[in-house]
Amino acid sequence: ILGTRIDAAAADAVINFIGRCRDPDCGGFCGGPYPGQMAHLAPTYAAVNTLVTIGTPAAFELIKGAKLGSFLRAMRREDGAFTMHHDGEVDVRGAYCAIAVATLSGEVE
Repeated sequence: ILGTRIDAAAADAVINFIGRCRDPDCGGFCGGPYPGQMAHLAPTYAAVNTLVTIGTPAAFELIKGAKLGSFLRAMRREDGAFTMHHDGEVDVRGAYCAIAVATLSGEVE
């Protein structure tokens, strides 16, 4: 895997699958195809990292079109902590995932 390029067909298949996991209403990514699962910071983190690793224009376009800033703001609580999903648990994972997603997607405020 190190030093190996992802072939175009595999990259397109992964981008297509991740695109089906995006919640178009809130902007986050779900752990599986939407609808059926809720947007969550952990799969959003995994999706953005995967798309950045693929690094094609189509991958970056999916990140750009995801409304990630809206999702991250919705997950942030008044005290500055982040929930993992709507009405979800609050712990350090939320902060880590949110900061990483914001940094990788250019949504840092």
